[in-house]
Amino acid sequence: MTQEPSVRASAGCAVPRTPIDGASDRPPPTVHIEQSADACQVTLTLENEGHTLGNVLRYMIARDPRVEHAGYSVPHPSENRVKVNVITRPGTRALDVVQSALANVALLCDELSGRYEAAASGGTSSTCP
Repeated sequence: MTQEPSVRASAGCAVPRTPIDGASDRPPPTVHIEQSADACQVTLTLENEGHTLGNVLRYMIARDPRVEHAGYSVPHPSENRVKVNVITRPGTRALDVVQSALANVALLCDELSGRYEAAASGGTSSTCP
């Protein structure tokens, strides 16, 4: 596998209005890409990410009919890193599938955010006992 230079990842989801405790202290995610010579296999190492993004991305990738295998792992619980491995059918670039899956995740986040905003501004409120 050849290794490409690391690139910064940017989130496609809307940023919450009030940050989650400690979220501002998190370093930004970094992506390292390794792909096979025929480009049908790719391993993404996502630094400063974990199971939440890894599982969502694996799920979206696995839904693509051009994919033969999609999996993810967290190499060690004390490391804030997730590895996503993708193998596609011959003739399909794995990075194209990953890019499509990332776009789908961003659309899903945008849709969910819109539905949440609509429900939250609907005038109904509840209080905790």
